[in-house]
Amino acid sequence: MQKYLLIIALSCFVYSIKAQSLNSGWEKRLSETLADFQECAPNTENKLNPCQYYTAESFATVYNVKDFYSAKQKRYMILPEMVAYLETSKQWTLLGKGYDPKALTSAQDYANAGRAVVAIYMNNDHLGHASIILPGELKLSGTWGVKVPNSASFFTYNPENSYLHKSLSYAYERSNLAKVQLYVRNY
Repeated sequence: MQKYLLIIALSCFVYSIKAQSLNSGWEKRLSETLADFQECAPNTENKLNPCQYYTAESFATVYNVKDFYSAKQKRYMILPEMVAYLETSKQWTLLGKGYDPKALTSAQDYANAGRAVVAIYMNNDHLGHASIILPGELKLSGTWGVKVPNSASFFTYNPENSYLHKSLSYAYERSNLAKVQLYVRNY
């Protein structure tokens, strides 16, 4: 019996080493990132807007997840690259759509457990948005009509609308909910 309990304890310890957790001091660093982002000026000489990298980089800030860093490109991913990665990665699992109360609740529960969760929207023109689900509480959204998770969003073309610790419904219009997908990082 003692041998069995030791094996269980060791298994839990090994799992906890691999399990995701929040970075210490993430809230302060994320606030600093938001301030830097709001001062970011697009480089007109560069085809890619450097301000587009902040969302992907913020997953490393909050959850120590570097999945959205492209070693090949030597930079963080932009939205279409993030979408392509999420759709093919075995490291991320689709929880559901933005209109699904079960997926929204699961997203908040996972974030509260220290697991990385992303809400991502992409339209047919390869334009869209990604949000980070942050630890916090579900709040009823008057526009969505369901409880939604706590989030952070960096709006590349409207940086003044960017935020930390607001309901996910601040980032997406109700008419786009069918295209908002929630993913959680596997550990």
